[in-house]
Amino acid sequence: MRVIKERIVEVKATEITKIVDNSPDRLVLLMMNIGKNDAYVMMKESVEVGKGLKLLSGGGLMSMNVKDDYELTKMPFYGIAEGGDTTFYVLEILEG
Repeated sequence: MRVIKERIVEVKATEITKIVDNSPDRLVLLMMNIGKNDAYVMMKESVEVGKGLKLLSGGGLMSMNVKDDYELTKMPFYGIAEGGDTTFYVLEILEG
């Protein structure tokens, strides 16, 4: 059985935000920036503006699955917003 988890995460501009914890059961991860400011994400707490994967405001997204991206799917992700806080929609599919 698979479990679907959806949530909204506020990504700060002034400090690093942990978007998802590591999860050995995670099969799919989708992060979409639905806010008004660009943001950067990374698998390390060393993420900073200009360093990491840039998710553009208003719908920039990153998705991964265990079939194509292997163990990366299971790692924690951190983010920081550029110019002001922003909002992420996060979806995880977990092996239940």
